[in-house]
Amino acid sequence: MSIFTNGNTLTVTVRGPGELYLLSYQSNAQLGDNIGSLTTASEGITKFVISHSYTYERFAFFFAEERRGGV
Repeated sequence: MSIFTNGNTLTVTVRGPGELYLLSYQSNAQLGDNIGSLTTASEGITKFVISHSYTYERFAFFFAEERRGGV
């Protein structure tokens, strides 16, 4: 996984199928935290653009690779 910032935009680049989980928290408007996920079935490279938020000031994420074969 690689991460690049461009201004206030966060881009996450992953290889292979899996699911990206994202937590947006610390709202400057007293909103609740948001948890979500995006999936990709691509065997190649996928780029997720997290973007920037005027409301949320913190982000946390992880990518869970799809398990293939085996136990």
